[in-house]
Amino acid sequence: MSKNDAIELAILDAYISEMEELGVTRNDLGMNPALLLVALNKTRKKKNNYPFEKIEKAFKRCISKGWVEPLYLTVSQANRWKVTEKGLGVARSKRVQDSRSALRKLSDIFEAHNGIFTFLSFLLSMSAIIISVFGALPSE
Repeated sequence: MSKNDAIELAILDAYISEMEELGVTRNDLGMNPALLLVALNKTRKKKNNYPFEKIEKAFKRCISKGWVEPLYLTVSQANRWKVTEKGLGVARSKRVQDSRSALRKLSDIFEAHNGIFTFLSFLLSMSAIIISVFGALPSE
């Protein structure tokens, strides 16, 4: 995951945290980059504060990915944005992925690299067969 993706996911996570804290739905909470900056700095576990310019750029990328849309349809109110269902799904799946146990993460690594482990098992078994065949021949 790139740094840009991390900022975008942090924006979505901050939005959801703010939603849960206030007890509102995604349609009731409007955010803009300035409010997100405050929410991000409040919810960050590591106090690596992002500069406003990075937040603004990441927010624009969230808009282009369809994770955020205008809260109101009028142009004068376009400075308030809400997270889309797609954005909620991305953020929640990231939360679930982060909350998995170390054993589950290890299992996922083995599953993702199944071909490599199968190939290594094949090489190991072939070398054992070759050693047993050629090792059993009488030496002269």
